[in-house]
Amino acid sequence: MPETNKTYTAKELATLAGVSVRTLHYYEERGLLHPTRDANNWRRYNAQDLSALRVVLALRACGLPLTNIVALLDDPALDMFAVLTEHRQHLLAQQTELTTLLHTTETLIERWKDIHTMTDKEAFELLKQQTIAQNEQQYGEEARARYGDAAIDAANEKLAQMSQQTWESATELEAAIKDKLRELLAQDEISDTDAHQLVDMHAQWLQMHWGEGAYSAQAHIGLAQGYLLDDRFVDYYDSACGDGATALLVHLIETALM
Repeated sequence: MPETNKTYTAKELATLAGVSVRTLHYYEERGLLHPTRDANNWRRYNAQDLSALRVVLALRACGLPLTNIVALLDDPALDMFAVLTEHRQHLLAQQTELTTLLHTTETLIERWKDIHTMTDKEAFELLKQQTIAQNEQQYGEEARARYGDAAIDAANEKLAQMSQQTWESATELEAAIKDKLRELLAQDEISDTDAHQLVDMHAQWLQMHWGEGAYSAQAHIGLAQGYLLDDRFVDYYDSACGDGATALLVHLIETALM
């Protein structure tokens, strides 16, 4: 425990914490540290500053952005256990994504010599195989538990049989959905016409990927509500369209289809 009455110069605190003096000054600018000034106008840091610095460095070591840390420490009702638990779930989602990317890269390394001699059709078939494998690795366990093996197998089969033209159409539709969602997120009021247009586009995109007869309004709503329970889906839409995009999409789907 730090001595209650002991104070530190910037150099002493920086050495103790293993950071630079410049870092201490930056943390002070962000309101995380509150040094006093001595008679010579030199900064003096007390035990509270040392404790605050330890908290900041611990959170930074976990990968939390400094902007988030500033907001968290400004909250008097902060539940750090809940914050760290939520951050852990986010890291696990990132770990899954990185594992998928690693698997894809390893596959590409194995096939790299063949890529230059592949026909367009062979390259497209490889792309579909990789996409199915990525989906299974990233979402397969949860999807099969929720929708059953038959539904997921049917979706994989539909993707495997998809033509390149349909694939490109689905990719363009996916981009259009994000564009529309980004547009609506910026509006104070959303018209029924715009809302139904987005929901119809999303429904069309789902039907391009789901097995025959799998789509229904109820299934669409259930899927959308599941988005909010999975940080990966929230990140997928929010990172592309803005904070709150996923929640808005789910709200519009529920409103239009219920």
